[in-house]
Amino acid sequence: MNETEYILNGLFAFGVGWFIAYLVRNYNRLWTKWGIFIGFVILLTGIIYSLFLSTMIADRNDVILSSLLALGFVIRFFKHRFENK
Repeated sequence: MNETEYILNGLFAFGVGWFIAYLVRNYNRLWTKWGIFIGFVILLTGIIYSLFLSTMIADRNDVILSSLLALGFVIRFFKHRFENK
């Protein structure tokens, strides 16, 4: 993999981590806002795809890409905790 592919995969890994944290933090709010049908179709599909994408990143056996995935998750998950201080 050349440098451009590596950078794009790193951004992709960060985005997947960000998206997983968004779904974890806002699942209940999205469920009540969109309703039960959209909740089953969109949210559960998003969870399945995000888990599939995270396993694809983990199968590359690259510490930096896996760390970027975790960093995206941690930053998004704890974003609101540190904003108002």
